[in-house]
Amino acid sequence: MKARRVLIVLTAAIIFSIFGAPTPLVAQSAASCIYFSSAAHNVHGAFMQFYIAYKGWKNFGEPLTEAFYKGGLLVQYFRKARLEYRPEFPEPYRVQVSLLGYEYEEFDPRVPPEAHPDFIYFPATGLHVSFAIKKYYETHFGWTTLGYPLTLLRKEGMSFAQYFQRGKVTWNGSDLTAVSVESSPLSQQILDKHLKDFSNWRQPAPNDRCQDAGQAQKSVSAPPTTPTLPPPTPEVTAMQVEVYVRIKQVQIGGAQFVQVNVHDQNQQPVKGVGLVVTLNSVTQVRSFPVLPTDASGASNFSFDTGKPPPNSTFIIEVSAQLGRLTKPGIKTFTTGN
Repeated sequence: MKARRVLIVLTAAIIFSIFGAPTPLVAQSAASCIYFSSAAHNVHGAFMQFYIAYKGWKNFGEPLTEAFYKGGLLVQYFRKARLEYRPEFPEPYRVQVSLLGYEYEEFDPRVPPEAHPDFIYFPATGLHVSFAIKKYYETHFGWTTLGYPLTLLRKEGMSFAQYFQRGKVTWNGSDLTAVSVESSPLSQQILDKHLKDFSNWRQPAPNDRCQDAGQAQKSVSAPPTTPTLPPPTPEVTAMQVEVYVRIKQVQIGGAQFVQVNVHDQNQQPVKGVGLVVTLNSVTQVRSFPVLPTDASGASNFSFDTGKPPPNSTFIIEVSAQLGRLTKPGIKTFTTGN
């Protein structure tokens, strides 16, 4: 029995010396992204969390693109809004709805009426929302999803419209309830008008082994709450980023599953680190936000490798950011024959 234990120890030592230390088991997270089969686009990580929390099915609509960099900013276009990711900000401010209203409509200052219970006055722009628009604003996360008004209510075609910093709403005038108000596809109009050069990001994308959007919507049973800032954490002066893959050589057309671990200068896990992933291969360059690190300093994600040539190399570049601290991580793997 003693000789057998010695043999096991020696065998383990030989394996360690040849292959190196074993990597942590990478487990797929079913909640790391969602896929819209009707739109053929993925919504990853931090964008997915924000989308679900603010009832994106109603307020933002389906995705029109994959995530991509525009002017150095990671963005993703949806039918009614554009989301942008700023990893240098603390939660809950990393994901924001872009100020598309400024791109589509000129600022229109006017003197509002005197204070009234059916109006909300915005000193920042000198404008107000009223009646049905006010009720919609108050029940659809107001400033977070729409921002401040840029115009007063105006007639457009057969309905009324009001422009905001982050979007546009229309009102059919049938009654004074929020039901008669809906957000407009302003983001789609801007994308069609200004971003023809980014048409490649609008092409149908394969499912990154994400949760189905329809099932994700059904799983949201309780109304979301506004995120709050986390309690203070011990000061982090340095970060270490490690990237692990589950499959060393992926079959063509298969998926890869990845885990990112972040530790501080004392080898302690760091929670809440903002992460952006860029995938490089001979057939694609993609970037998207993933979930921030959890209490164990880990974040998981998956992606479809597509159909690159045999023996192709994929490079996974991870950018980790916590306040002003930034740290890269990198991992490579190959496809099969």
